[in-house]
Amino acid sequence: MITVVEEFLDDLRGGRMSDSPVVRVAQGQLQGRLANSPSGKAFYSFQGIPYAKPPIGSLRFRAPQPPEKWEGIRDATSEGNVCAQIDLNNQNHAGGASTTLLTASPLSKNLISKAISQSGTALNFWVFQKNALENARSLAKELGCESSNTDEILEFLSTTPVKDLVEAANIVNSLELLIQTHNNKFGPVIEKEFPGVEAFLSEAFFDLLISGRVADIPIMIGTTSLEVSRDAEVSDLQVFIPEILHIEKNSPESLAIAEQIQKLYFKGTPTSEEICQLLSDITFNVDVYRYIQYLVNVSNKPIYYYKFDYIGDLNVAYKLMKSIGLKENACQHLDELGYLFRNDLQKDIVVNPQDIKMRERLIRLWTNFAKSGNPTPDENHYLTVTWLPVTKDKLNYIHLSNELSINSDPDKEKMEFWDNLYVKYFKIWDQPSINQEPIIDTTPVIVQETIITTVTTVVDNHEENIESHVSVDVQDIAVPEQNILIENLEIKDSGKDDVADENQNGNIEVQQEVEIEGIKKNGINIVEIQEKFQNQNGDYKFNGNIERKPRPSNEIKMVQNSNINPKDVIRANDPPEDDLPKNIGVNKFVNFFESLGGKK
Repeated sequence: MITVVEEFLDDLRGGRMSDSPVVRVAQGQLQGRLANSPSGKAFYSFQGIPYAKPPIGSLRFRAPQPPEKWEGIRDATSEGNVCAQIDLNNQNHAGGASTTLLTASPLSKNLISKAISQSGTALNFWVFQKNALENARSLAKELGCESSNTDEILEFLSTTPVKDLVEAANIVNSLELLIQTHNNKFGPVIEKEFPGVEAFLSEAFFDLLISGRVADIPIMIGTTSLEVSRDAEVSDLQVFIPEILHIEKNSPESLAIAEQIQKLYFKGTPTSEEICQLLSDITFNVDVYRYIQYLVNVSNKPIYYYKFDYIGDLNVAYKLMKSIGLKENACQHLDELGYLFRNDLQKDIVVNPQDIKMRERLIRLWTNFAKSGNPTPDENHYLTVTWLPVTKDKLNYIHLSNELSINSDPDKEKMEFWDNLYVKYFKIWDQPSINQEPIIDTTPVIVQETIITTVTTVVDNHEENIESHVSVDVQDIAVPEQNILIENLEIKDSGKDDVADENQNGNIEVQQEVEIEGIKKNGINIVEIQEKFQNQNGDYKFNGNIERKPRPSNEIKMVQNSNINPKDVIRANDPPEDDLPKNIGVNKFVNFFESLGGKK
């Protein structure tokens, strides 16, 4: 997000570093600190830099506003206040899905040069909300608001203490409900477009992906060997058929698919590990596979696929799950993070040589990719293979285990089975799209005006008097399907003489005008009832109508020259190996895994 200018780099190249570096961004000056990794490398650290105004007061639920300038030098030596929502340092699942969304948004896709998506894409069922308005109502109701009026709900949620919001959200959007309903109540939405409001995403992600309207950049993406570990009973395999395929339960197709799942995943009575592998596939692996298959057909840049399958003392998820009864001896969801980012769960761990080797491997692969778009630009002591990108014909991947190896097409039979189901049953219009919940308004709206004429054609028998009378008595007509109601319409003869015209065939056409009592002559106004969505001023919008200002540049300018010559200086383009952001959010981390599984 922040780029360093040449004078800053000059100090690094010369090996001179300051204890208290001061830099300038568009909003003012920042003072950072000189930090050291456990391996002794020194680097500059700047933390707690605001990227927007705090979302308090009227800014809650609104689009981010540019940060305000500050006077003097701002302390950037530690993290800012802990956010009440998910931590910034969240690379996997939701973070991986968010990464792929950022590559598709018109607001961000042109700002990204490379992307790493760990254990998640925007195709996963748990990403998008199904009904944003209903989800907002359920949250408000949990907090005690019984109103169904959108303005009142927004006002209520905007003034509710943030602690109460988070606690209620954990109830109405629990992991159990997510698995049962496939509805992430607080995930992203496809936004409606409003004048003056920048929409992050206003089209279905699937449409953007298959049409190639995503960032054409190098991508690194992968999963762990066992993404889901939890107690689960299998009484009916039909529940594992993706809901988005709309296959009717107990239909011949559904029963046949369930039988195929049985043959693919279970050798007999389902074991815990077999069930977890099935859950891992439908929750993560299948949609990662689909994402790669779609992307490789529209991208001109390399796609690097990995499978993390290493178990060591830095596998914090594996160790945590073992402590609550995990039986499966397999790498868990989030386990690669322990080798990329230091966290409080590892502070008392004495790292053994094999774990150090894996840590060095992952850090080099990830940082090489971040710098050049190629994770293995050259082989060395740690990187003993050349990571091959995916092709249209072969799903190459790197197997990250005790040793590195390059393989292709993992779980080919299973992935092709699921892919064939999507090819056969998935309909493009079933994907997440703009919320279409019917809106009812109490204000009549004219949506159509129909001209009513009566045309009679008669044969000219040389009769001089041509007469036509029309009298139609229309009673109440209700059309529930269209919400149209026409009441007591009485059509009478206009009282005018009929007008007879002779056409080219010698026939006479008689055109008669009619009137409807209480309604404009020759016309009917059809009234549709719609829900009131705007406030009294007609300008209220959920995602903000605040005038946007140009986003200022985040270019950094060096203010203070450095004066220290550390023995081992890390260069600007060579990130620290292991002293990386620490605040993963330990309580949230522990709670997440406790919710995934229980005593076996």
